[in-house]
Amino acid sequence: MEPSKRISKFLGDSIFGEIETLIHHDRPLLNLGSGFSEWDTPELLKEYQKEYLYAGQNQYGRTGGELFLTKAISRQYSPRFNKELDPAKEIVITHGATGGLTVACTAFLDEGDEVIIFEPSFESYFVQPKIFGGVVKTFSLEEPKGDSQQWTINFEEFEKLFNEKTRFLILNTPHNPTGKVFTRYEMEKFVAIAQKWPRLIIVTEEVYEYMCYDKHEHISIATMENMWERVISIYTASKTFACSGWRVGWVIASETLTAPMIAAHSWTNLGIHRPAQMAVAKAMDQFRESAATEDGRNYYEDLNKMLQKKKDFLVDTLENSWIKMKVHVPEGGFFVIVDITEAIPMIPREYFYKKVDGRYVDREKEGVKTEYSSDFAFVRWIADKFNIISIPGYPFYDQSGAKSVHEYKGSHLVRFALCKNDETLKGVADFLRKKD
Repeated sequence: MEPSKRISKFLGDSIFGEIETLIHHDRPLLNLGSGFSEWDTPELLKEYQKEYLYAGQNQYGRTGGELFLTKAISRQYSPRFNKELDPAKEIVITHGATGGLTVACTAFLDEGDEVIIFEPSFESYFVQPKIFGGVVKTFSLEEPKGDSQQWTINFEEFEKLFNEKTRFLILNTPHNPTGKVFTRYEMEKFVAIAQKWPRLIIVTEEVYEYMCYDKHEHISIATMENMWERVISIYTASKTFACSGWRVGWVIASETLTAPMIAAHSWTNLGIHRPAQMAVAKAMDQFRESAATEDGRNYYEDLNKMLQKKKDFLVDTLENSWIKMKVHVPEGGFFVIVDITEAIPMIPREYFYKKVDGRYVDREKEGVKTEYSSDFAFVRWIADKFNIISIPGYPFYDQSGAKSVHEYKGSHLVRFALCKNDETLKGVADFLRKKD
């Protein structure tokens, strides 16, 4: 049976499915690939979900989300937004952050509407708008040069992408995969662009909101002057509370933006797992109340400190590796991205070719052109030798113009996740650090 035209081009596994095939299940796994927290969900969240499961919170709920949760979100975020958020009209509970983007695309994209995203970017940004008829236009962040760690934007060229058809600008800060935290200057430039194009909506995914390092500041563009009616802000419990399998996310926006999204939600997902919503709400309130006491622990600060240490450890490991890599130190988020240009000659040639009878084989002498890009060959190499899982750079770029893997953009980059247990990070260090 033929699938629809809008989904047929996206059939097949994502890069994460391909990476799964590289794992050696007979050896300890060092998974720095997927961006899930390797530590478990806080005990109190699990206890709260159990509590609500047995309290009968198991039937259909409110389409826009349980008011118990939207009220907790309002209490948490109203100070940041400098306004009293209406829990019934300005907050929508979604199927994770990905679900937030889904309902935004469903609610606001018409056939031919243009969506601008930066590259590298999370895979979903390339795909979801296209499924809903959008035309994706990409703009490459400029990589750090010299001693700088800043990914930058050439705004003179960037502004040329906008026109009457532009519907969305999708931002992600802190950014996946680069770890860039967009600056106030950059946010002000986005605001100025929005003022020129009244049909433009800025969709900003802020799932790493509590994960800014080395004194970098997270800025929500919706809080800036004249932007409340122009921004859809997307969040999730997945990263903050280490519960990516629960799929509890939320959107904060003005009623003019949330109303169409709630309508879209009612005809797609209908509702989100009620006990999980209730548990996230209760935990959010408890963490906030605890931080407000004089001797109370601040969950969010503790999370940030823990991740700062993990980031520093992984960066140090990669900078002092026997494999030649240039490390782009992240300003926030869950990932460290490296430039492997100098390491490419170190990669054994067999990892550039598909397996033959289940074995890695160098087919260069047979006159066969390499079948994998350098980044994927690198990922296959360290997975095969050390069971270290990482993600190649090419999926984070638009490859529609590439005629072969040899023309892939981003094929000199590899992404490592830092959101792992210390045991895993130390295991990676044992293999990658230079030996004395």
